[in-house]
Amino acid sequence: MDNQKPSQPAQQATAETPGSEVARYFQSISKVGSQPRLRGLTGVCRFDIAGAGSWSIAVNEGEVAVIEGTGKALSADCTVSCTAEDFIRIMHHEDHMNLITAAMQNLVTVTGDKVFAMAFLGTVVAAPADVPARQ
Repeated sequence: MDNQKPSQPAQQATAETPGSEVARYFQSISKVGSQPRLRGLTGVCRFDIAGAGSWSIAVNEGEVAVIEGTGKALSADCTVSCTAEDFIRIMHHEDHMNLITAAMQNLVTVTGDKVFAMAFLGTVVAAPADVPARQ
């Protein structure tokens, strides 16, 4: 009996869930700080990710801050809504996917200030350097 391999459920406990992968993504965005490509842009974009949670990214002349949840969130200029699975596809650029193409394919819903949304979503870094490639 001592020579048995670990059971399958114990191995699954270390696997990353879509929700935890999305949360890790937003944590990495919060460490970015200033993004020169966002200079001249000020506003808040909220991301409502089904199966993962909500995050607001506030940008002020290129300075980026991330707020998790909706309780302390600032009033959003635009809101992006999608599933955790679709957001992960966007993060990893699967099939050349980004936020704009996902919105065009109705995988992502964008509401609010469309001008700000297009400027923000078209410029924001979709996958920070410390988000590993999907295997």
